[in-house]
Order: sequence, then C-alpha cells, then structure tokens
Amino acid sequence: MGLAQLTVQYPHKIYPDAIYVEHVPASGTHDIAAAPKQFEVWAQMENAAEAARVQEVLDREVNIRYGFECGPPPKHNSLRWVCFASGEYNIHYANHVQKVSTLFDAEEIGLATKMIAFRVKENWGSKDHTCIYRLRMIGKEVGSELRPIV
Repeated sequence: MGLAQLTVQYPHKIYPDAIYVEHVPASGTHDIAAAPKQFEVWAQMENAAEAARVQEVLDREVNIRYGFECGPPPKHNSLRWVCFASGEYNIHYANHVQKVSTLFDAEEIGLATKMIAFRVKENWGSKDHTCIYRLRMIGKEVGSELRPIV
C-alpha cells in the first residue's frame, strides 16, 4: 500500500552522506496518511561489476551489523543499483524534517553515483497515493575538496 518512487539524476557524481525527508506537519494537512513511512534509498552505479563490489562491501560491513533489508532494485538497469539506506519517516515526531545518515563512508567504499532513487515501501495508510513532499541529499562531489553539497 502506498508505493512511490522518485529518481533524481545529478550533473556530477557524488558520495552520498545523508538524506533529509520532509513532509507537511500533521497539523498543516488534511491527509497525513499519504506521508511516507518505510523507505529505501538506492544509488545507480557505473556498471554491474561496480554495483556488485559495493553491494558486497555493504552486505559484509553494514547490512549484517544494522540489519536493514531492501526490496528488489529499480527495473531500469537493475544490476547497476545498490540499496544503501533505509528508514522510517515518523509523522508523530515534533520535527517534520527528518535525517537518515548513511552507516558508512561512501568515499571509502567507492559508492559514487549520479543517480539516486528514493522508494517508499509503505505510507501511513493512504490507499491511493503517497506524497513525497521534499527530499534533500547531502554529500560530497566526487573530485572536490568542498563539502557538503545540497
């Protein structure tokens, strides 16, 4: 129920650090049930071999330790996608802007991407739609000493 996906292509590669998920506060909307609940964040790698290498590192170093699981990859070039974060947006928190950090150093493991997919697996109860109000990816541009990029 409430599946949605938003994919963004950047003009340059980034090492993702965190994603901010924002929704209208419950007090400001008539349809808080359309807010995302469970979500995943995917990165499209340069090729399938690079994706397999990064996925192996994530499986060994991150997923086992923190136990997050992702569904199937996005359909377009499915062998090139790596799920690197998952989380829950909580409509009951006082702050309607919520941060999910990566559990690893993307530059250290070589997770550099130009394309990110934010996938909502479940919303807060709406049967016919999910509202993705605002997303913000924070990271470092590959080859740049400047940080962060937004």
